[in-house]
Amino acid sequence: VKKNAMETNQRHRPVRASLMVICVVLASLSLEIARTSDLSSRVPSRLPVVTYRARSRPYSELGLRKGYRKRSMIRAMTQDEVEAILWQQRPSADTWEERFGQLDKWLETVCQLHPPRSIKQSSVVHVAGTKGKGSTCAMVESMARAKGLKTGLFTSPHLIQTRERIRINGRALSEDKFVDIFERVWTACVLQASKEGLKDLKGNKEDSRYLPSVPSAFELLFLVAVRAFAEAEVDICVFEVGLGGRLDATNSLPTDWIASSGIASLGLDHQRLLGDTLRDIAREKAGILRKDVPSFTVFQPPEAFQVLEDVATNVGSPLRVSKPLRPVPSIGLAGDHQELNAALALDLFRSFEGNKLQNSGLLGYYKDGLATVKWPGRAQIMSDPICSNIRYLLDGAHSNESLHACGRWFALESTRPSKENVLIFNCTGGRNATTLLTALADGMAGEVQETADYLSSLSQVFGTIITVPAKIDGDSQSGDNQSSVPEWARKLHSESLNALHFGSLEEALRW
Repeated sequence: VKKNAMETNQRHRPVRASLMVICVVLASLSLEIARTSDLSSRVPSRLPVVTYRARSRPYSELGLRKGYRKRSMIRAMTQDEVEAILWQQRPSADTWEERFGQLDKWLETVCQLHPPRSIKQSSVVHVAGTKGKGSTCAMVESMARAKGLKTGLFTSPHLIQTRERIRINGRALSEDKFVDIFERVWTACVLQASKEGLKDLKGNKEDSRYLPSVPSAFELLFLVAVRAFAEAEVDICVFEVGLGGRLDATNSLPTDWIASSGIASLGLDHQRLLGDTLRDIAREKAGILRKDVPSFTVFQPPEAFQVLEDVATNVGSPLRVSKPLRPVPSIGLAGDHQELNAALALDLFRSFEGNKLQNSGLLGYYKDGLATVKWPGRAQIMSDPICSNIRYLLDGAHSNESLHACGRWFALESTRPSKENVLIFNCTGGRNATTLLTALADGMAGEVQETADYLSSLSQVFGTIITVPAKIDGDSQSGDNQSSVPEWARKLHSESLNALHFGSLEEALRW
């Protein structure tokens, strides 16, 4: 048998070598055509590398004979290569609407990868909003896990590693799993884009709009999440909207997959993309509402709620307002604002379960899920591993309302006269540091007034405030931040607050 196998291998070797030569020649010709054409600016900046893979992989995944294992021709990607593809892609010439229009085909392509997989029907909880949507998603996932369900959670942004955005049963995808799924998704999208680009190029030789267009970083991560959840066969998928709602990648999910939709608290943010008024922003967020899919929201400003009601009526989505929980259960996330998020999360999860008794008491796994929920980087308290008397209070607040809530939380946690409390404020480009600092200071001042009988001055609560705007090249607003924040720091210093200004977060931490 061994002799016959060796002879068979010898006979097939020339054929395999010829196929390799043909593949390399065709790939070289395609790239040369793209480089020499006047459409080269639209060619993806990163393509899969054609070489030998170090690990064995079933040929059945490539559509060949089932179960036949041999070394395939595409080398496995590394984590660094995945990061390079994600964050070094060139901006697409497509508009936001045009990119959203392509998501249906990319989603179908991902679901048809071998073996074909898709998310279960009525298993998705979809959440949008300006603030609180991430916390709401974390609460829904925590309650589902407390019930014993297998969960999938897609959120953004990440704190340390990109794969933190995709979690199964509360754990981020392993590096091997993340790279494996990303490789298959990326390769399938590039191949599909290349086919369509060549087809369009043949009929539109003079039109520069026609060349391969691949998903953006967020779109790729969304597609990876869909594939990961489908392969894991999770019972419930919780998707947090990335930006807006109507044209967000997560809104390409089919309606029959969605069990419930939620809109957390609304406010002014990302006005350049979503609109200058609260009504405009509410209309974009309400774009996630679907016909006959139950939808929930919290108490909103009147002008925003009117828009949500109008959109819900037009699309045929039953909309209701989540009422605050009384008595307030134990919630694992700090801050009074989490009570609204908990009420919204509870209604969304009950709707997923098909529980019509919305006014019934809290079941055991509801309480357990809310009490044990964790959301890193949001009102998080950490102790220094070396100096036990040092605590770090971390929060990713980035809007006026969330900064106000962050200030209140920081003030309550810092009412220890024997301690020196240091607040490091970091602001990225595209945001007005002075406005955000004002909201933060207002929140802190409000709490101090409430505890005036215990504290005699602001300086006893806040020993030092360090303002740190991060200047972003090419951002028109970052220059304004750089000039206004030192002035703000001087103002704080004159009010008995020892406020310093640094050029980067690293400099502040070294200080």
